[in-house]
Amino acid sequence: MNLVPNQAYPDKASWVQVEGIFVNGWIGDGTRFLRLIIDGNNVSVSGRIVIGSSRRIAGYLPGEFRPPVNQSLPAFIQNGPPCIMELWADGAIALSFNSLGMTEAEMLTAYAGRDVYVYGNYPRRGLA
Repeated sequence: MNLVPNQAYPDKASWVQVEGIFVNGWIGDGTRFLRLIIDGNNVSVSGRIVIGSSRRIAGYLPGEFRPPVNQSLPAFIQNGPPCIMELWADGAIALSFNSLGMTEAEMLTAYAGRDVYVYGNYPRRGLA
């Protein structure tokens, strides 16, 4: 595995506005977003995602933005508590119900329809 410092994937844009890949109502009317920016050997994330009502997985990252191992990023729920957003190595983006001290069903009942804001950095997956 090789990382290429300060260079985006040659055939990919250095940032991606992720849309159209989300499931279960997590992305709404276009006012919500997830932005991923490759910066050297890191990926920067910022986003505002509406919490769906049926499961905690928001969607999946494009392959070049998937982390090498599971990552936890700080997040907070609109008019609610701070929490953790998980980015899994398989590309899934999920809200951590454990960080809220709730079961998945309790979290979805309490916070469905609210926005969750996420931000942070994680290491890039190496180039094969």
